[in-house]
Amino acid sequence: MRVASVFCFALVLAPSLIWAATPAHVHLRLGERTTLHVGQIAVLRLNAARPYSVTLEGEAVAPIGEGQTVEEPQSERTYSYRAVRAGTATLLITPTDQKKGDCVDCVTRHCFLTVVP
Repeated sequence: MRVASVFCFALVLAPSLIWAATPAHVHLRLGERTTLHVGQIAVLRLNAARPYSVTLEGEAVAPIGEGQTVEEPQSERTYSYRAVRAGTATLLITPTDQKKGDCVDCVTRHCFLTVVP
């Protein structure tokens, strides 16, 4: 009987433990520093009307996906990164529709990431 009680308690408790272990999503803001904890997911949203190149510098985060938002197809493009180790990383966001002679440094935006344990 005791084993059955423990088993039933575990079944009831398991969904809440799984939900609690789900990492929180942190929305990134251009030009700002964001602090993440290892395991958290960072999401960058960019206007899909303009093509961008997103480059990751650093090993504290790893890319996990890219796609379009579901609410309004093709209005936003999302880039997701998981914090994998303590350290720093930078996302370089550069428009790819520049004309020859345009200043690349003038239009490149950054997201600075710090990952803590």
